[in-house]
Amino acid sequence: MTYSPLPSAATVGQRRWRPPLARRCLLANWRRPRKIATVRDVTTRLIVEGVIDKPATSKTALRVVQAAFNTWMEQSGKSLTEISRVLAMSL
Repeated sequence: MTYSPLPSAATVGQRRWRPPLARRCLLANWRRPRKIATVRDVTTRLIVEGVIDKPATSKTALRVVQAAFNTWMEQSGKSLTEISRVLAMSL
């Protein structure tokens, strides 16, 4: 993937310069806080573990799930991705 250098003001004109789409996506993901994606297997395991009692759809339930993942991340030193995989595979 090649990145274009910053254009000069003459080539930009009156429009605001924006990086190419690939770079915008990378920058957006870098700035975004780490969150988890609740999938069916992970949700099922969270219900079995007693973290939630039904699929997390409300803000309160999502906060509880995020807090559980943050606790497990601090305790284990593993990433959120690894924790999700372990939960999904442990059914």
